[in-house]
Amino acid sequence: DGYKDLLVYHGSGARANELYFLYLFDKKSLTYKKVDGFEEWPNLNKTKMEGVLASTILTGIVEYRFFTLTDSGQLVDLGISEEDLNLDGKELDKGLRRAKRKLNMK
Repeated sequence: DGYKDLLVYHGSGARANELYFLYLFDKKSLTYKKVDGFEEWPNLNKTKMEGVLASTILTGIVEYRFFTLTDSGQLVDLGISEEDLNLDGKELDKGLRRAKRKLNMK
């Protein structure tokens, strides 16, 4: 939307699992609105696919969980989880393909 949002450090867990609060700028009220639940997922970042976020969970293996944000700023768990046992990133791409199908993206 062109407005700057705020990402605020919340803390970290084991294995460099960093947690953040996300606040989205609301142009109508000129305030920031907290995205509920964002701080519950470690290393949650944008992906190369617009509209899809991925949490990279480091627990001895790498697990990816996939999310989207609604227009109202609600974090939605897509119910997609992939474990990257080979640590080669292929499971991230697999999860993104599944997210694309689930969201009916071209």
